Amino acid sequence: MKHNNLKAKPPLKKRATKKLARVRVKELRQVIHRHDRLYYEWDKPEISDYEYDQLFKELLDLEAKYPELSDSYSPTKRVPGKPLSQFEKAGHKTPMLSLQNTYNETELLNFYDKASALSPKFLSFILEPKLDGVALSLTYKKGKLIKALTRGDGHIGENVSENTKTIKT
Repeated sequence: MKHNNLKAKPPLKKRATKKLARVRVKELRQVIHRHDRLYYEWDKPEISDYEYDQLFKELLDLEAKYPELSDSYSPTKRVPGKPLSQFEKAGHKTPMLSLQNTYNETELLNFYDKASALSPKFLSFILEPKLDGVALSLTYKKGKLIKALTRGDGHIGENVSENTKTIKT
């Protein structure tokens, strides 16, 4: 069943009070959590990636404006989804995090400025359209694939090594 009332609402304007922001933050967290489960656990998304990203950005903006409303359970502080039960679980050596999206030139330039500050010598980029798919962490030993993990929750992923070996290269 589709819940159209859970789609993005117009963002709170400057006149927003902390009380309104608190209500909206709570609502956004519930909506984002629901859409995370629909997408990552049930493979039944009800909104587009763009609509989801707009909800997420609104939550990020509110948490930045009102830091006291931010907490460790916010979707902005964790990788969505959890490992699926039908696959063996394995830990990542280093956390496997999500990439950020950009939708306009200003956001792209802001990213460039942040990256330049971290590595001021030489930066090289390749920009590509976002394609939906699976993110994998692949481990090779002497040129042979020995482990393939999905992102899972960023710390624990699903071991899909055998499935991955069937991909024609």
